[in-house]
Amino acid sequence: MARILIVVASQDGQTRRIAERLADGLRHDRHEVRLEPATPFPPVAGADGIIIAASVHLGRHPAALVRAVRAHAIVFRHLPTAFLSVCLSAACSRPEQRAEADRYLHDFIDRTGWRPDLAASAAGALTFSRYGPLRASLVRAVARLKGLPIDPRSDREYTDWNDVRRFAEAFSALLAATPARRLAARSAADRGP
Repeated sequence: MARILIVVASQDGQTRRIAERLADGLRHDRHEVRLEPATPFPPVAGADGIIIAASVHLGRHPAALVRAVRAHAIVFRHLPTAFLSVCLSAACSRPEQRAEADRYLHDFIDRTGWRPDLAASAAGALTFSRYGPLRASLVRAVARLKGLPIDPRSDREYTDWNDVRRFAEAFSALLAATPARRLAARSAADRGP
C-alpha cells in the first residue's frame, strides 16, 4: 500500500470530480489517498506518489500551480508522479484540436521543468449552470469553434471515465514497479523542496 497525494486545480469542479474518481480507483487497489487543493500547495512529506490534476482555462494551467510545481520539481524526481491535464480540446474529434490538448500538457511540463512518469489529457465539461452571462457566451463560442455539441440550458460532461480508470490503473502499476524509489522519495519529501 502506498500513500498518494492528489493535488487538484479545478475551476468549475470537473477536474475535482476526475480527481475523486482517480482516488476511488487507487483506493480500490488498497492505496491510501489524500486529495488536496492546489492553492495553497499542500505539503508532500510522507507521500509515496503524487498526481497533479489541473484544468486548462484560456489556454493555460493556473500560474500559481506552475510556480508551485517548479518549486517542488526536485522532490518530484524522487517520487512516482503523474500529471492529468483537463481541457475541452481533449474531447474534440479533429486531430489538430486533440494536438492542442497535448500542447497544453507539454507547455505545463516545459514551464515547470517537471518530468512526470505518467502524463495524459482528459476531456472536461461545460458547466453552464456555473457561468455568468459573459462567460457562458464566451464558452459557447469556443465550443462551437471546436465543433463540440452544446446546449447552454444544460451542463455537458465530455470526460471519458474509462480513460480516467485506466490512468489510475497505470499509476497504481507504476507504484508497484518502483518500491525502492518510494523509500528514497519519502526521505527526499521529508526534507522539502
